[in-house]
Amino acid sequence: MNFLADESVDYNIFKALKLKGYEIEHVLDLFPGVSDVQVVSYAFKNKSIILTEDKDFGELIIRFKMDITGVILMRFVNTPFDDKSKIVLNAFEKFRAEMHNSLTVISDKKIRIKKISNS
Repeated sequence: MNFLADESVDYNIFKALKLKGYEIEHVLDLFPGVSDVQVVSYAFKNKSIILTEDKDFGELIIRFKMDITGVILMRFVNTPFDDKSKIVLNAFEKFRAEMHNSLTVISDKKIRIKKISNS
């Protein structure tokens, strides 16, 4: 399973996932400054799940019905960096398979996973 970190994702979280062996790319390394629509298109073409802190991706897949492999939205408020990384890594370990074709919301208190339809 491939992942694509959006520009909004702290590069340290990206590196922590990479060090744990996850197949993940970062938009900053590929094509900085591209639109969210281009990110979604690239991710779908490459069968990657988008990791982001930008709520606009949810709107693109729910409201505008863009084809997507999955979106993971991180919603942290005043959470220390080390805790963010641990929470994200824990979520990936426990729920990675369920994140495919889903909108997953990870916060410091809970994880919600909602299956999405590409039709």
